[in-house]
Amino acid sequence: MLHFPIGPIRRNYKQWLKTDHAVLDDFLGTDAWRQEVKDKPQSHADNIIVSLYLEQLRSLGFPIEGLGLIDATGKSYLSTTVAEIRNSKSVVLYYLILASKHPLATKIWQSTLKYDAAGQTRLL
Repeated sequence: MLHFPIGPIRRNYKQWLKTDHAVLDDFLGTDAWRQEVKDKPQSHADNIIVSLYLEQLRSLGFPIEGLGLIDATGKSYLSTTVAEIRNSKSVVLYYLILASKHPLATKIWQSTLKYDAAGQTRLL
């Protein structure tokens, strides 16, 4: 399980864009996010950064099945291997990402996720 702290990233990425090197460059393993999020609304920036991280996982040999990607319109479609953890105001605080090369891990992970009526992810 990987903890992807989108909340702190959301709060800081615009500041990091102003520097030559930022902690996000190290976290993602690339600085490609800088060009991708430049002049984009925050909601698109969030999705782009998460998708870039998932692409980095894919480049390490994690299967594409189940990894969330962004479509051509900028809308993300996160899979069941990515759980959005939200606060009481329904703001995404962080993602829990399953990274496994074995299909049984996905099956186990999916069995632990439950969603309430508002769509909030709950873990057993």
